[in-house]
Amino acid sequence: LPTGWSRGSDGGSDGGSPYELTYKMTKDCALVRGVLEANGFRPTTGPDYNLLWTGAAVTPAVLSRLGAYQKVNRFPQMHEITRKDRLCRNLFRMREIHGARHFDFIPSTYVLPAEYDLLVAEHQRTKDAVWIAKPCASSCGRGITIGAQLHHLPLDEPCVVSRYLTNPLLVDGFKFDMRLYVAVTSYEPLRLHLYEEGLARFATEKYHNSRYCLANHYMHLTNYSVNKNNRNFVDNLDADADDYGNKWSLTALKRFLLKRGMPVELVFRRIDDLITKTAISIEPHVLSQLKASMQHRGNCFQLLGFDVIIDDALKPWLLEVNLGPSLAADTPLDYKIKSTMLTDLFTLCAFQPFDKRQESELRRRQTGSERLSRGQPAHARVVEQQQRVAASGAQAGGAHHPSSRVVGPVAPAPAVLAMEAGYP
Repeated sequence: LPTGWSRGSDGGSDGGSPYELTYKMTKDCALVRGVLEANGFRPTTGPDYNLLWTGAAVTPAVLSRLGAYQKVNRFPQMHEITRKDRLCRNLFRMREIHGARHFDFIPSTYVLPAEYDLLVAEHQRTKDAVWIAKPCASSCGRGITIGAQLHHLPLDEPCVVSRYLTNPLLVDGFKFDMRLYVAVTSYEPLRLHLYEEGLARFATEKYHNSRYCLANHYMHLTNYSVNKNNRNFVDNLDADADDYGNKWSLTALKRFLLKRGMPVELVFRRIDDLITKTAISIEPHVLSQLKASMQHRGNCFQLLGFDVIIDDALKPWLLEVNLGPSLAADTPLDYKIKSTMLTDLFTLCAFQPFDKRQESELRRRQTGSERLSRGQPAHARVVEQQQRVAASGAQAGGAHHPSSRVVGPVAPAPAVLAMEAGYP
C-alpha cells in the first residue's frame, strides 16, 4: 500500500484500511485464494471488492453495478466459444464470410439433431471416416463416443459429431494434446495474452490406428480426468522433472520436439493464429452485451483454456475452449505452472486501491436519491463516479503509488498475441 495507507481498523468495509485490496468469491478456489492472500489481498463479503471471482456467467445486473476499480473474472457471452455447438456455429460462420482456408483449424463438424441429414450425407460420401461425438456442454471427457459407423454414436441426443483425427502426432507412441492458458483482458480493443507455459497431457495406452481399438478411451482420449483412473497412469511428483509421467510442461514438450528437428516456432505461430481467430469470431456477441451493461471498459477479464492437438503433418487443430480451466493443483508440476500463471494473470489486471468508505457513502446516497426520484438520469451518476475516479487517482499519484500492483512470485512474462484492433 502507498505511504500513509497503513493497514488498520480505521474504516474499511470489513474493518480494515479503506484502501486495502480485497476479493470476493462466489465459487471457492483454493489456488486462487492462496495466490491472492499471499500477495496482500483480503477476503470480503461486502460489495466494495477489487476482484469478484465467480464460477458462473456474469449477468447484466452485476456488470452494471461494477465501479471503475472493480473487476470480475468473466466476460459476457463467452459461452459462444466454450459450448461446443456454439463454437462450431461461430467458426463456420466466419469460414463462410472469410473463406475456408482462414478457419480450417476445426474438422468437419455437425450439430445434432439439427444437422443430422447433413451428417448422414457426409458419412455416405466418406465411408472410411471415423467420427467422435461429444455432448455440447460437458467436460473432462464425459459422454464422448468414438465410432466408424453412425449407429455406434448417440445420435438421439444433442451433441456435436466431428471427423476424428486419426493421424495425431505421437510422443514415444502416445497421443497427447496441449492445455494452453489465454487471458483476455479487453475486447475493445481486443487484447489476448498467451501464457508461455502450459501442460501437455498424454494418453495412457499406446496409440493404434485400428477400428478395433476405438472403444479404448485410455488410448484415444488425453483428458487427465479419464487417464488418471488407468493402472498405467504415471504421476509427476517432481516439478523440476517436467518431462516425466503422463503430464508434462509445455516447455518440456517443446524441448522434445526441437530435439527431433521439428519447426516448433512455426507450429506455435499457427496456434497463435488459431487462438486469435477464435476470439474474434464472437466479437459482436461480447461487444453488444458490454456496451449495453457495463459503464467502465476495464471491468472484465477472462481466463480461458484452449485444448489443441497437433497432427503428424504438424498442423494444430482446436479441440475445445474451456470457460473455467481446472485450477486444481494435484501435483507439484500443476502447482508450479498454475500458480505462476495466476500470478501473471492478476498482474495483467492491474488492480488499484480505492477508498471503500467513500464508495460506500456514495452508494448509500445514490440509493437514497433513487428512492426519492426514480426518474433521475443515469448519466449524472456516471459523471459523479468519473469525478471520484479522477480525484482518487490524483491522491494515489501524490503518494507515488504505481498504476499497477505487481503480484509475486515473478513468473516468465506471457507472450502477447499480435492482435490489437479498435472497434467503432
